[in-house]
Amino acid sequence: MPVAVGVRRQEAPGNVNQQMSGGASAPAAGEEHTRGWVHAMGLRVEVRAAAGAESPRLLSRLLEPWAEAEPVGAHAGQGAASGAAPAVDLGMLAETALEAIASTLSTKVTLAALETRCGSHLLFHAGGIADDTGAVVAIIGPSGRGKTTTVRSLARERGYVSDETVAITESGEVLPYRKPLSVITDGHSHKLQIAPSQLGLRPLPAARLHIAGLVLLDRRDDGRAEPSVTQVPLAEALVELVQQTSYLAELPHPLRRIAEVAEATGGVRRLLAGAPDMLSEAIPDLYAPGRCGSWRQVLPLGRGRRGAAREAAAGGCGAAAGREDADLGASGRSAVQTDGAADRLPYAAAPVLDAIECEDGTVVFTEDRQAQLLSGLGPVLWAGLCAGDGWKELEERVVGALGAPPGGEVREALAAACEALAQAGVLVRTGGSPAVEEG
Repeated sequence: MPVAVGVRRQEAPGNVNQQMSGGASAPAAGEEHTRGWVHAMGLRVEVRAAAGAESPRLLSRLLEPWAEAEPVGAHAGQGAASGAAPAVDLGMLAETALEAIASTLSTKVTLAALETRCGSHLLFHAGGIADDTGAVVAIIGPSGRGKTTTVRSLARERGYVSDETVAITESGEVLPYRKPLSVITDGHSHKLQIAPSQLGLRPLPAARLHIAGLVLLDRRDDGRAEPSVTQVPLAEALVELVQQTSYLAELPHPLRRIAEVAEATGGVRRLLAGAPDMLSEAIPDLYAPGRCGSWRQVLPLGRGRRGAAREAAAGGCGAAAGREDADLGASGRSAVQTDGAADRLPYAAAPVLDAIECEDGTVVFTEDRQAQLLSGLGPVLWAGLCAGDGWKELEERVVGALGAPPGGEVREALAAACEALAQAGVLVRTGGSPAVEEG
């Protein structure tokens, strides 16, 4: 039995960072704003500028590159939200500052749309491409990783969905965000906002969009020009995806939501991007069938997300994944009830937003928005603590799963591992000291 417990910690962000109707309108008498509209993630976003003699003309210039973001055909009305439309305010417009304001507009529209979709949609910091069937591959990565360059290359062969955010509904639909691409250009201090068609990118297919692949983007560091696509183990992928998902903590069962998408789309892949002009060679591999490793949701018994009752279904790949065993609670034990005080663990599972056990480790998403990847003893200990094991039951669980430790001192190894998890914030101490059997 390995006696080490591994913990890798990553923090989830609260937020990662179209066409106007009939042009910008001059303000009515007494009105303080010039107004226009753009479209983002199925939303009609109002854009306001301070009233001025030049405001309608300048706002029209700012909104012109957004014309191709207006949804048409099967995409019109997709994801329409009730309630007041989100709005952004650009203040007073000036000809000399128009490039800077255009960049600000892109950021503000993105933030307004993300805030509106918060708590209902998976919001990946990603670019997206779509084939003729509407199947969307999300190219996911942090700012500076090369998403716009990658999407700009791939979307000459497939439909351009976004270079910023891929929003996915609970049913797996993708809401397009065909914003202008933000392109670094020599001689300009701000990224230029360029309409997709001006860069030779393809329009959306006629079919409605649905998610078909999750792809983590990396750049090659070995000097090779050709791209490569590889499968990523699910736990490893979840830790990375947590960091690239806006408002993830606001979703119910956030890790399970990602895992369900990964399962439905053949697991998570990694694209190592080389030379931009060779990226199109990777498209068949991005859409190729893949395998999602088995997984299940493992939550503290009787302590669902923020105290709410947990759903019965646990998720997983195939019948053997234990969908009916979401809380490991078949025995009916509470988190601290054991056969006696001496056998009671002085630890309990920390409050969590979600936890998923995968083939390559367990990912725990704590209430402080930290994603922890447990390895070694960690996954077995977490499962035992969630099930309400005492020392004896936990020893049996660990030995059954991993075998006895080299020195034979099972409880000492467990006590050290529990303390390591407590220091990492995955477990909390409930009083007393770790019980160690005397020889």
